[in-house]
Amino acid sequence: MAGSGPAGINGLPRPSEAEYEENGRLYSTFRRGVYLLPCDELEKDRLDILHRVLEEARRGNLLNAPFQERPPGHNGCRVLDLGFGTGFWLVDMAAKYRNTEFVGIDLANMGPDQILENVTLLYPRDYESPWALGEESWDIIHIQMACGSVSSWPNLYSKVMKHLRPGTGWFEQVEIDLRPRCDDGTLSPNSRLVEWYNYIAEATFNIGRPIEYKGDGETHRLLTAAGFKDIRHEAIRIPLNTWPTDPHEKEIGAWYYLSMIGELNNDRGGHGIEAISLAPLHRTFNWPVEHVWRYIKEVERDFAEVKFHTYHVLHIWSGRAPEEHEKTRDSLRSER
Repeated sequence: MAGSGPAGINGLPRPSEAEYEENGRLYSTFRRGVYLLPCDELEKDRLDILHRVLEEARRGNLLNAPFQERPPGHNGCRVLDLGFGTGFWLVDMAAKYRNTEFVGIDLANMGPDQILENVTLLYPRDYESPWALGEESWDIIHIQMACGSVSSWPNLYSKVMKHLRPGTGWFEQVEIDLRPRCDDGTLSPNSRLVEWYNYIAEATFNIGRPIEYKGDGETHRLLTAAGFKDIRHEAIRIPLNTWPTDPHEKEIGAWYYLSMIGELNNDRGGHGIEAISLAPLHRTFNWPVEHVWRYIKEVERDFAEVKFHTYHVLHIWSGRAPEEHEKTRDSLRSER
């Protein structure tokens, strides 16, 4: 498990061979320098809290795509999670569907020490590399919070399509668009929060793995071009803190704030702004790390300000792999 060694400098666990230390955080040595987010205990906390954010926002729903588990005695269903993180989604799904095989792949293992017998975690695995996991054999392929780690969405969608069962396999993508939005003018376009997003978007674009969400129209176009059918989209507002009066949105905002900043005067929390900012701003813009940390504190103040009625948007996309006759029909149409 990440960060399980004896204590090193700054109170961090001493990196194992699977990790290296950079600016006080631990990163995976697999595909070193490619993945921009840490893989240490603070990052595990962030991902665990983020799972709670998504659970609250989706009102406990784990999957929008249609899924019917086959009964015992039949060939079981197979579910693949691309980038399993701390494994919360996989574990919750596996507990609900005990006759289904669940496989998760990721660059580093931040998953639980003990997992259910119907769960397999494969690491280090990069989902942009060849999978060797069996084409046309998966009922569900799931990916979550992948913006910032994908260099080519068309290539990834094509690979997903090849691995889904024709006609019945579904793909689901869950993303939070980090562009700050405000409907009542309480957030200045010159705020640190807006500036931070623009810096992060530029830095990750320059690295070749943009964190910027493609937009609804472009995402639909890419999924359609990859051949997906019955494409569905749900958008949910994610407040940055507890500013909403609606109790449900206020609860979402409380958990999201905890994942991105933490508790005031307390080290508990996800420190998400730091996790997202450190590598892009330091590696791309060559900012001194002390400057990055000072800047993060300024961004966090805007993030925490309840006078700013700011939110991000959670997007959930689902699409079905076509039957062979649907592929043939589409091919004939394109030739006309």
